[in-house]
This record gives sequence, C-alpha cells and structure tokens, in this order.
Amino acid sequence: MNKTVSINLAGIIFTIDDQAYAKLKDYLETIEGYFSEGDGKKEIMGDIEARIAEMFQEKLKNGRMVVSMEDVAEVMSIMGEPEAYLDEEAEQAQKARSTQDEYEPKASSSAKRLFRDPDRRVFGGVCSGIGHYFNIDPVILRILFVVSFIFFGTGILIYIILWLVVPKAITAADKLAMKGEAINVENIKRKVQEEGEFVKKKFDEVAGKASKASRSITDRSGDFIERLGKFILNLVNYIFRFFGKFLGIIFLVASSIGIVSLVSATVMNGNVAFFHVDEFEYSGNFGNIANYFFQSNGELNFFIIGALLLSCAPLGFLFIAGLKLLGSKISLRWPALGLGTAFLIGLIITIVASGRVSKQFSVDDGIKTEIAIAPTLADTFYVSVTNAEKYGKRRHGLGSKLVSLDDEKLRIKDVGFDVVESPDDSIYVQILMNSRGSSVKECRVRAEKIEYKFNITDNYLSFDPFFVVRKEDGWRMQDVAIRLMLPQGKSVYLGESTDIILDDVQNVTNTHDRDMIRKTWRMESDGLSCTSCGI
Repeated sequence: MNKTVSINLAGIIFTIDDQAYAKLKDYLETIEGYFSEGDGKKEIMGDIEARIAEMFQEKLKNGRMVVSMEDVAEVMSIMGEPEAYLDEEAEQAQKARSTQDEYEPKASSSAKRLFRDPDRRVFGGVCSGIGHYFNIDPVILRILFVVSFIFFGTGILIYIILWLVVPKAITAADKLAMKGEAINVENIKRKVQEEGEFVKKKFDEVAGKASKASRSITDRSGDFIERLGKFILNLVNYIFRFFGKFLGIIFLVASSIGIVSLVSATVMNGNVAFFHVDEFEYSGNFGNIANYFFQSNGELNFFIIGALLLSCAPLGFLFIAGLKLLGSKISLRWPALGLGTAFLIGLIITIVASGRVSKQFSVDDGIKTEIAIAPTLADTFYVSVTNAEKYGKRRHGLGSKLVSLDDEKLRIKDVGFDVVESPDDSIYVQILMNSRGSSVKECRVRAEKIEYKFNITDNYLSFDPFFVVRKEDGWRMQDVAIRLMLPQGKSVYLGESTDIILDDVQNVTNTHDRDMIRKTWRMESDGLSCTSCGI
C-alpha cells in the first residue's frame, strides 16, 4: 500500500504516488537550477509544468486516479533529461553518459494542433494559424478569404466563426504544438528566448513612431471582436448551463416520483382504483386482476420482479443524468453497469413470464349447448334482459365489458344475442361458450366452467347480460353467444333493454340493433322483417 499526495501542477490538482512525487520534484528543481532569471526562467518553468500536466491528464483518461512512478518516468523521458540543457560544451561532455542515464529521452514529436498565431496576425491570427497547420503561406489564405467575401459574401462570416472557435496560441507549448514541434524542455526554452528577442525587435521598431500606450487600429478592432466573441460564447454557455440544471432538476423529480410510485405500488399490492366505466364502478388492486392472468402466485411474483427491474432501470439512468446535469462528479461506470444488468435481467424475466401467459391465449375453442323449445301455439317469442338497469345500457367497447371483480369471481358483460332462421320447423336456443387456452381441450374445460344464467318459460326468454368466471379458471377472453333459431312465420319481440346484448342482428331493412328494440320481427324467407314498425 503506497502513500499518495495531492499536488497543484499548472493550476490542476493531481493525486500522485509519494515516490513518484519525490522523483518529479527533483526533476523540476534540477531543470529550474539550469536557467537564470534572464533566460525567462519563470515563463519556461510555467510552460514545462503546463506540458507535464497535460500529459498526466492524458494518462488518467482511462479511469485511473493516481499518477504512478511509470507515468513520471515516461513524462521525463519525453521532456528530456535536465543535463541536455547545459551549454554546448557541457552537453558534449554529458553525451557519453546520457545513454546510460535512466532518463534517456525518447524521440517524441508532437502532433500539430490548430491555434491562432498572435505573433504574425493581421486581425485575429486565423490565417497564420491555419498556414502553420497545413504548411501553407498565410498570404494565400488571406487572398482566398478576401475573394470568398467579394464573390460569395461568406469570407468574413467564416473568418469570425474561426476567430471565435479556434484558441489563441498563448504559451510557448501552444506555439510549439501549432508548428508540430516536440514539446520538451529544450524547445520550450528556445521558444521563450525567440519570443523575447522578437518582442524586443518589434518594440525597437515602433518605439520612435508611437508611445507604448498606442495601438494600431487593427489591434483595437481585433481585441474588440475577440472580447465580443468571448462575451457571446460566455452568454451561450451560461444559457445552456442554466437550462441544463433546470432539466437536471426535472429529471431528478420525475425519476424519483416514478421509482417511489413503482416500489410503493408493489409493496402495497397495487391498491388503486382500476376501472370507472359507463354507469358502474370497480375498485380493487393490481393483485386481484393479475390473479386472473397468472396461474400461480409464483408466476405472478416472477412477472412483477421482471417488470419492476425493467421499469426502474431507465428511471435510475434518468436520475443519474439529472445528477450529472447538476454538476455531480459521480462516476458512471458502476451505476451504468448495475442498471444495465438490472434492465437486461428484467427484460429477460418479463419476456419469459409474458411468453408463458401468451401461450395460454394461443388456441380459441368452446362448447355449444342446443335447447329445443317445446311446441307452442304462440307465434311470437318475447326476449328480455334481467338486471338491465344495474349493469348499464351499452354493450360495445372493451372497457364496458368489465362489470365487477373481487377475490373469487369476475363478472364480464360480453354476451351476444342473434336471431337466425331455423333449419326445420322447430325452435331452438343455442348457447355457445368460448375461451382461449393452450390447447383445444383446455379451451373446452374453461368454457364448461363459465357460469351463465338464462330462463325459458313457454314463449318468454330472459337472459343475463353478463357471465361469471371463477378466479381459479382465470380470464382467457371468455365470451357467450346466444342464437334464437326461428322457423319462417314465427316472430320475436325484442324487449326494452335487449340492445345490451344484441350482436349485429341481420334484417331486411338493415336496421341498427339499437333501433330494433320494442318492435316485433317476423322471420321471412329473406330474413327478419318488422311487423310493428310505423304502428
């Protein structure tokens, strides 16, 4: 277990191994001792430290937190050994020993980076910087910008955008990177000395023409545009940061409410209002309705776990995104791995559980019961619906099929009534009960267990508008269909509330179901014909 220390290198905080720190400190002090104040010592050391800090940041991009001895050794080999910066005579004397030194420099060239060149600028140094990057004479680039402005009107706009976006080469390290030269101690020292000579030369040239406070028109306009551009960029950055934090708060609140709601609903077994349809209500919990879909509590719990993981994982990602937008330094690696794993597990569980349930809906079959009505002298049969006022007026629509649900049974209003021609002179009532299942046998067993009540007395027929399914049988899209089979010449009177169960009854006038009630219809050779219409 190694001791670590925190250091401030070029304004950046690093955590570094204790031994590596000692080695780096000796290295920098050795370099500092080779330069005098007249050599631009302070600026040289500042550029060297900035370059080392940049290389350390590159090393720590893969998630490591501590600068190691190996990192320091590699940086020192790139920057070069301190003895290499002595005068030429000392350098020649050192050359024989340098190959055996542990800080043997590596051949390291720096990839070119695009900067604005402030030393050879006309306005913002854009053309000079691009010229360095592509090894093109900046005069050619300036001519191209002028031609582009004259003929296309875009030159100034492009120039200003580049001025705002491309950074200025400020330090010696920046200027070396701009030209693609290796950024090591020797080159930094040379660059600082060249800049000192360049500044002195320029100062001597203009000393007799203007005072130190004077500036050229291009300098003033350049500085103004630069300040304006920085102001605009800072304003845009502030706006985006503000909306980012606002969005982060929304993410945090929404994800927190979602997670708490899901967990609470699971713990409380989903005690919420489930349906409010037509003129009746149902209040219950998720556990009750789910028991009619799943064959066992184990299967239900398996599905709930999968659905909970599948739902909470995206909300967890949303929560972390909110924290990051608000400036949190939380690492994404482990939360992302955990939430991604939870989402994948939840998805697999949900698919497996849903597949088991959907298999039980794959086959559709049922049973048919046919009742022959005893011969009667009556020509008209009266059809009515029991409990009509209690269970509403409308039949159509998926939501309106649910009547009530409790721990033991489910009442479903999915009963259809039709009138068709009898194949002979007898009158029949057919009751068809259907169900879904994983096999024909299972469908028929479930259909037989449907509880449906009706009554036939002489020529009076009454039917319930709903049927009952027991919890142990489960809901498998059960339905009941009734057919009244009349021979030609016999009539049927459809009572007040029979529109609840009428199921697209065919007639010669194409009268809609709701308009067929309270009327008498006689079976003719071409179908039902109204005998009381217009009376």
